[in-house]
Amino acid sequence: MTLRKAEVLFKDQPAGTFEETASGGTRFIYAQNWQVPIACTLPVLQREHEWAQGVHPFFQHLGPEGWLREKQARTAHIAEEDDFGLLLRYGGDCIGAVGLRPAPGSVAKDIPRNELAANPSRTLSGIQPKLLVIKQGAAYVPAGPTGAAPYIAKFNSEREGAGSLVRNENLSLRWCSALGFIIGYCRTPQRSRPVPANCKPCPKTPIDKRGFRSLAPIARLDLLSDTRYIQAKGSGF
Repeated sequence: MTLRKAEVLFKDQPAGTFEETASGGTRFIYAQNWQVPIACTLPVLQREHEWAQGVHPFFQHLGPEGWLREKQARTAHIAEEDDFGLLLRYGGDCIGAVGLRPAPGSVAKDIPRNELAANPSRTLSGIQPKLLVIKQGAAYVPAGPTGAAPYIAKFNSEREGAGSLVRNENLSLRWCSALGFIIGYCRTPQRSRPVPANCKPCPKTPIDKRGFRSLAPIARLDLLSDTRYIQAKGSGF
């Protein structure tokens, strides 16, 4: 069995390596001159952090869940339970300051870059159907493998009784904004977003007779505003 290895980035800077172990676990090793902890569970004074079985929980929680996990696994021909493989493929842009990319010589098959609906090289944690998107005119389309991805498009769930998640989240964020919290502003979700042709594989949220889909576009607040991400305080896009 070939053991896989990833380079771990913190705010786009190489911070260490994450690798599989022969015993079936994983190990994170800080880079030689790195002095900033990438997580409170991974103190920098301890240079190596090993997890006996499977992927260390900190890295496991960076990976996709639910609909997006199934979509990304199928697109890249990776088993859904392969946490390490999914991070190698899609961990380049995770929510938060930490990302992963295949280390030189690590096993990572190429994926079709035209499969935008799977967000190549990017991923999102959380069970609600969602994608990283960019704004093109009046529409939001899936983000490609490189460049800015400043918005998260959240869709209604297909589960019975969960068809109002988008509107409920919008109301919650507006209330938080009114109280002065810094949030990723969510515009009122309406069926007024054209469904782009390359969005057809997106979750089957309600589409009306005019061909519009409900979604909640939310600005990302997870990285510094002076890089490729933005920050907002209760204001529109």
